[in-house]
Amino acid sequence: MPREKRSAKQFEKTIESYFKTCEEAGVFPDEAGLILFLGLEREEYERLRDGKRGKAYAAALSKARLRRESIIVRELYNTEKAATGKIFVARQPENGGLTDKPREAHAPVTVEVRLAGAGEDPFG
Repeated sequence: MPREKRSAKQFEKTIESYFKTCEEAGVFPDEAGLILFLGLEREEYERLRDGKRGKAYAAALSKARLRRESIIVRELYNTEKAATGKIFVARQPENGGLTDKPREAHAPVTVEVRLAGAGEDPFG
């Protein structure tokens, strides 16, 4: 699998170019399109996103994700039709994971089992 060879600055400029290209074409800058535009395989993209190739690449991809999320939210508020499809896109984890339900904090469950009186007649 080829590694990313651009510097972090060049990488950011390529991402910016992707957003400009999408804006000019009137299309949503989705994650798959970004991966293809960057010329990456998904596995290398995930390594970059997860910070395994350096924090600067991860920060650039995090910023791109936030930018996509912002575009979706703005379009949801500025459109009167076709909101259902945009809401579906906004709910995808790579686009922010929008939800109309509050995120619940799950407290750890503790189970206590006592084995007392082993060998004794509990009814006698």
